[in-house]
Order: sequence, then C-alpha cells, then structure tokens
Amino acid sequence: MRRRNFLTTTTGTAAAVIVPDSRPLTVGTSDVIRLRFGLDALMELDDSRGGHEGLERAALAGAAEALEKLSKAASQRIRLRLFSIAADYTATAAWSALDARKLVKANDHLNQALYLAGMARDPIGQLRVWNSFAMLAHQRGLHTQAVDAGYAAQSTAITRRDPFFSSLAHARTAIGHSNLGDRQAAIRSLGCAQEALNKASPDEPRPSWVAFYGPAELTAMTSIVRDRIGDSAQAEAASHKALASIPKQFRRNRALATTPARPRAIAPAGHRPGVRNRL
Repeated sequence: MRRRNFLTTTTGTAAAVIVPDSRPLTVGTSDVIRLRFGLDALMELDDSRGGHEGLERAALAGAAEALEKLSKAASQRIRLRLFSIAADYTATAAWSALDARKLVKANDHLNQALYLAGMARDPIGQLRVWNSFAMLAHQRGLHTQAVDAGYAAQSTAITRRDPFFSSLAHARTAIGHSNLGDRQAAIRSLGCAQEALNKASPDEPRPSWVAFYGPAELTAMTSIVRDRIGDSAQAEAASHKALASIPKQFRRNRALATTPARPRAIAPAGHRPGVRNRL
C-alpha cells in the first residue's frame, strides 16, 4: 500500500487514517509495516503543513488501530511492535498539539505516549517523548523542567547505542541550560552534542521523525544557545553557517537560523521547516 494512499484530504486537512481492508484475523509483520507506512505519511504531511487538528486526529486514529490489533497479534514480538507504533502515533499527535500551542492536550498525549513506549520497551520512542516534554516545558517557561526532560532523554538506552540520539538529547539539554542562563552547562552540553554527532553514522536507518536533525540543525541550535548566553558574535556566525547548510525544504529550521534567538521570539528549538522542531 503506497503511503500517499494512507490519507484522504478535505480542504487540505487529513480526514481519514487507515483504509479498511480484508486481512487475516492474525496480525503479523505485514500489518505492522502498513501501520508504519501510515505513520511516515503523517510525517510527510507534517513536513509540508506543520501541526494542525486534522493531523492530530489522524495520528490518534492510527494509534487506536494499532492498539485494537494487540489482541490478534501473532506473537509477543508483534505485540511490542504494535505498542511501539501506537507510541509513535501518539507522540505525533502530541507534537501536532504542541505545534498548535494546545499545551494541555500535548501534555496528555505525551503522558500516553510515554506509557506506550514503556510497554513497547522502545528506547527511541522514550527519547522522542522526553524531547517533546522538554519542548513543552520550554513553551510553558518551565526551564528547569526542560533541563530535567533533557537529562531523561540522555538516560534512555538508545543514547548508549547510537551517538546520533545522544547528540540530539545533549542539544536539547543545552537549550534548557541557556534559558536558565547557565553558561557553563550550556556550553558543556553543546560540546557533548557535537562530539556525539561526530561519532554518529549518517547511514544508520532511523525513524522519519528525526530526519530534521544533523550537523546543520545542531549549528542552528548552537546559534540559539550562544545568543541566549550573550555570545552575540558567535551566535551570528553559527546562524550564517546554519543557513548555508540547512536543506531548503526545512523551512522552519531555516527561519530559526535567521531569527534573533530570543526565547519569546522563536519556535521551540529543533523545528523542522513545515516541520517542527522535533528535538
């Protein structure tokens, strides 16, 4: 099933999630793949439009279908994969609510996504949720909580296996430290983020939600951190460097690289261009 068949739209809004089909009663790998393709299709929609109510509804419907299939799973392995997909769909709904500044709904979705990621034993899903919790705390002005969420992201098992995710978690923590005015901690976290990213393999397969992150995005985040701790010249230099290297399709990320990085003036760091910052 092609991903673009996953959604039907009415006036540009996601109107449906899963196309019913006649499949065997036992849920297996093919069902998991179909649901995963649907999730990737939502990521593409998010890239082009950002978070909106239709996307949130579609993501929640995808999570509901994944959970409905649990009782028919062919094995425990399939059950864990269904929990993981449900967590990803729910985290996508949370991001959409966060992007739309519906903070209460975002918090509720994130709590559910964290539960599902735990049931799935999915460290990547757990890291994604903690990163989103850090962004939510930033929007609420709760910068100590944002740092705590960044540390929680750093503690997930995937950061020990893949330095790419470790870099992402450290970069998110650096943003939190800079909002608190903790210069030394912010610079230390940036250093850890850069060191980890230098060790990461660019060819390692990773989920679609994290496609925004890489050297260019870390440079853009460095500009934000440097600006917030008062290093104006270094912030400007990093901003120009990021602007030259961020792919044009990441419109929001490019906007972050050209906007003064004051806490009240920018979207949460890590924003993909029509894509939000998934850091």
